[in-house]
Amino acid sequence: MRDVTAFWQSGQMHGESILPIRSQTDAGTTVKLAFVPSDLPRLVKCDLTQTFEPGIDFCWEPGSDEINIPADSRIAVVNESDLYRPAHSQQHGKCRDMDRDIFFGAKGQYRDMQTAVSYAFDVDQWKLAKTMQPTGTLPNTTAKLKAGDPINLVFMGDSITTGCDASGKYNVAPNAPGYADLLTDAMSKQFSCKVDAQNLAVGGKTSDWGLEQTEKINAQTPDLVVLAFGMNDASHQTSALKFQGNISQMIASIKSQCPACEFILVATMTANAQWEHASPELYPQYREVLSLLQGTGIIMADVYSLWDEMVMRKGYLSFTANGLNHPNDFGHRLYAQTLWASLLHTVGVQSM
Repeated sequence: MRDVTAFWQSGQMHGESILPIRSQTDAGTTVKLAFVPSDLPRLVKCDLTQTFEPGIDFCWEPGSDEINIPADSRIAVVNESDLYRPAHSQQHGKCRDMDRDIFFGAKGQYRDMQTAVSYAFDVDQWKLAKTMQPTGTLPNTTAKLKAGDPINLVFMGDSITTGCDASGKYNVAPNAPGYADLLTDAMSKQFSCKVDAQNLAVGGKTSDWGLEQTEKINAQTPDLVVLAFGMNDASHQTSALKFQGNISQMIASIKSQCPACEFILVATMTANAQWEHASPELYPQYREVLSLLQGTGIIMADVYSLWDEMVMRKGYLSFTANGLNHPNDFGHRLYAQTLWASLLHTVGVQSM
């Protein structure tokens, strides 16, 4: 489940998370997958401790993107009341347009409610592959990676980049790493080089704070910097113009001391649109202004477009670890797959 090859390239979906919500009938519960499997899906608990039996725990019909979970299945199925709690009962989960709260699962509770599904599928079902490709270049990074030279890699961002709510962050099964560790590991293995990665991200921070951290970044003499802000900027209603300015100034400040340094800019995932601190209008704006910064030495990893499409297909709660604004293990792999595919496209090599 730690393979970071992009699913839209491999045609293999590994550990896609689902969160079954109990229906009002006795016939069982139906959940949607992101794609139509080309063969029988494999379902396991997200902690990998239990495999579920087709025909007993779940039913799938060839040609369908739905899985039916019988009433007596061992697969976890939750009531809507488990996900939406009484108003004012959740410290951080107030809904923007209803008199109740989104369940804030800060201790891995969503992981216990989700199930992981793996299957093969026809990649023609995914139409965003070309539009997600970066338009900038990383000539210095490309040369180093192809030569197998060491890379000083720095991650800077918010709680998502720290690996927050990945199971490995808390040493619980299946101990999956956050996206930064997944990317670092993939780089070192693919290019047989030493990747000295420093993760300077801090939870709750915005690009305003990031702009104050450039001396810490420069102290690492980075070859490549991943800048991943936006989630908290949106919650603070930072305008797209201000956000773009902060990122531009960070790049300029870093390059003033490390002129050969190059950058991957991450267009952030979205928060739960029902959450009062979500800003659905800002996430695509951040994606657009980051895209405009691409050029020689700068590319964008378009997590936003991937995340937005997956949420449209399946709903937000399938991918979240806390209900509000953190990815689960599968969500961290989506991040890693996007960054990895963007880097490989730019370097001009195929994933092993």
